[in-house]
Amino acid sequence: QIFDCPRLKFSEIPQRLTALLLPPDPIVINHVISVDPSDQKKTACYDIDVEVEEPLKGQMSSFLLSTANQQEISALDS
Repeated sequence: QIFDCPRLKFSEIPQRLTALLLPPDPIVINHVISVDPSDQKKTACYDIDVEVEEPLKGQMSSFLLSTANQQEISALDS
């Protein structure tokens, strides 16, 4: 369901997961803040950092990049 295919080899999973592990696109919020009603409306741009906890991302990356695990997985796929 995630990869839009009925079957795939386990060794193909890291390649297909790459897109899912990349940071998401930025969120754009359009909002006008007016301090003084007599001022003209102005446009401003703010960078707002939103921290998202990803406790398993490091473990998944290290597992998928491990050569020992890759060899074991390839042997199981054969």
